[in-house]
Amino acid sequence: MDTIIYGMGGGKMSDPRMTDHYQRIVDLAKTQFGIETPQVAIIPTAQFNGTHAKIGRGNMDFIDERFRNLGCRTQQILMGDVPAGESETRDRDIQDILRNAHAVFVLGGDTRYLLEVVRGRGLVATVESTLHDGKVMAGTSAGFIWLTKHCMSDAESFHSSPWRYIMLQGLGILPFAGNAHDNGPLPEGLVPQVSRREQFEGFFAQLGELPGIAVDEFAAIEVRNFMCQPRSPDPAIGAHVLANGPNGIARRKIAPGTAVDLRIAAALRGDRWCHYPGRKAAFPFRGYGIRVR
Repeated sequence: MDTIIYGMGGGKMSDPRMTDHYQRIVDLAKTQFGIETPQVAIIPTAQFNGTHAKIGRGNMDFIDERFRNLGCRTQQILMGDVPAGESETRDRDIQDILRNAHAVFVLGGDTRYLLEVVRGRGLVATVESTLHDGKVMAGTSAGFIWLTKHCMSDAESFHSSPWRYIMLQGLGILPFAGNAHDNGPLPEGLVPQVSRREQFEGFFAQLGELPGIAVDEFAAIEVRNFMCQPRSPDPAIGAHVLANGPNGIARRKIAPGTAVDLRIAAALRGDRWCHYPGRKAAFPFRGYGIRVR
């Protein structure tokens, strides 16, 4: 069975430009399992870090309703800080929900908190096995970049002002440094006032040979069996490959209709590009022909 990750670069979840992404996730699950009514497990943990509970509840309810309107059944996995009146999902129930799911959707928010909770609950192996079992692993913003080797996060913005971007060690399932909101506006309280793209490149320059992929708001990457291709409702936005070289950072937009092979370091450096073949390969993604630090 194919291994599929659908990583969205963030943006307001109710924006019409997100509609195609939600539908794509549903279609992937339907095709993967040959069903008409996929079950989607929703993980809103990054939204509930004790500071934005009301906003988080609204976003959780929105995405739940959106997938239901697309003909899915939904279940929520609540971990860490949870909405008022709710309780954490028990480990046994988490396993059951993921076992029965056809897709998983992870909301954005505080990436550091999401990683802390998942690691603290001992669920990293569960995430990996869920992907190995063919479940479509999807998410937006923090729900995308937490799967990468290293990622830039605005986690500090949830707790203090002024604040700075930080780099985090992700789960390493995707073998590159990741950035979401690559074309995003300057947020309030950030010091120094530099764009997210510029700040990510500053961090990325210190990562040596590890490649990077940056995804614009309202765009996404679809990774199927190592092959990574962009998904976007607008040709002006998309996904970009970054590599450190003798002349600094090289950045290249992944052209629509093409894909890069995550197993081949040369492809991520921009030396080799290929059309999307859809061939099968074994899980996991990490560690195939790409040196990481």
